[in-house]
Amino acid sequence: MSSSIAQRAGLLVALAAIGAAAPARAWSNHTLLTFAAIGAEPAVTGAAPVTVETLDEFLAPNESGVGSLLEAAEAWSRREVPTWPALPDELRYPPGAGARGARQRFVEAARLSPAWTFPLFVQLVPGAARTPGRAEIAERELLPAGVASEAGAPARRFEVLRAGESVSALQVVTSAADEADYGLDMGLFEDSGTPWGKRYRLGAQSIGNPRLPYATQVPFHMGFFHEPGAVYLAAGFLRRMYPEQRIHLFLELSRYAFRTRHDYWGWRFAGLAMHYLQDLGQPYHVTVLPGKGAAGTIWNNLLAMVGVGGPKADMITLASNRHLVLEDVQLRLVHAGFATGRPNQSTMALGDRSGDAALAPYDERAPRDRISARARQRSEAVDRLLREVVPARYVDDPGYAYSVTEPSVDILALLASQRGAGAPPAGDASGEALDRLDRSLAVLLADVGSWTRLALHHAVDPR
Repeated sequence: MSSSIAQRAGLLVALAAIGAAAPARAWSNHTLLTFAAIGAEPAVTGAAPVTVETLDEFLAPNESGVGSLLEAAEAWSRREVPTWPALPDELRYPPGAGARGARQRFVEAARLSPAWTFPLFVQLVPGAARTPGRAEIAERELLPAGVASEAGAPARRFEVLRAGESVSALQVVTSAADEADYGLDMGLFEDSGTPWGKRYRLGAQSIGNPRLPYATQVPFHMGFFHEPGAVYLAAGFLRRMYPEQRIHLFLELSRYAFRTRHDYWGWRFAGLAMHYLQDLGQPYHVTVLPGKGAAGTIWNNLLAMVGVGGPKADMITLASNRHLVLEDVQLRLVHAGFATGRPNQSTMALGDRSGDAALAPYDERAPRDRISARARQRSEAVDRLLREVVPARYVDDPGYAYSVTEPSVDILALLASQRGAGAPPAGDASGEALDRLDRSLAVLLADVGSWTRLALHHAVDPR
């Protein structure tokens, strides 16, 4: 085998392994991100309360229109997402098709998981009062099998909605923004071990562990669009990533629902689209290996090919740990901003409109060409900062598995305790580790907030 072929093979093996270990989440609790981003936006705050409808109540009077929309969305995906596999003819959405109900036909034509039944619910932000007359539902009862609450993370609070009741547009859209992590994209591939995965003909899962239910959603929540050409040459499967398909589908469904005066579903579909957009603003969801170039990856895999597997395994663990640390700090900072009523830099950045005009307008190419590209450009600096300010145990020790070795570690409390303590973590000479991370996250989240607002206006604009 020539050295170039060996290098390419080694890189492919590495990337596949990294994908298998990659955390399926991007940001934690998109409801909080979205509330901070659009909670003061007139398009939402000025909207009238909407009437709650089941998915069947939306589909029943709109069979023909939804069928045409799904056909157009499939054509768009085949044209704009070159690796998107064609929808099998038997899964198309012809109105009134035989014994299959409208919801089943919709889910199959959109290639979503039928295990997620689109229940009616809202998530309450920290500090919000319970709604009189609404039942509360525990997180474990709402999430499907294989989707567990995040160990040690602040618990999410949910209320059950009833068809026909009124609810604020803000509650609908912000709750739906977190919904895509509840199993909507789980088990969709031929090697997922599900009946629908075999029927959908999306091929084998490109990246992520097909044996772990939660990890089967990875190809819809990550997008590696800006890697060096050599990486794609060695690992063409990295092109089979589909967040753009979901963003387009749900934005089109949102616009259609608003046009047909089904505003509850207009807001809910808009929130779903926002989830995937926000995912592409997370550096570890748009970069295969921040902080580790292709040359280092190839070298570690060449070592593994001759029996020295430690460096490759260490590389994978460290990438996963840093991903999870960034996400955990983000969740705890934003949650604290809501719970205490004292916004920090991260929560304020999400609501800062000053950068919106420079990014506008939203268009179909934005997820690939601008959102993910900007996060990719910042990935090396973010990875470097984590190594500088977070204690090495959590980001530089391959013997430590974040959220596994210590399932309930509170990284925010740990970093806050370093302030002025005279024992700065890692290489942080100032001891202000948390402040530096908060500032870095604020830069990322400012973009997330801007794109969320731009997508919102794209959804509600009737043109």
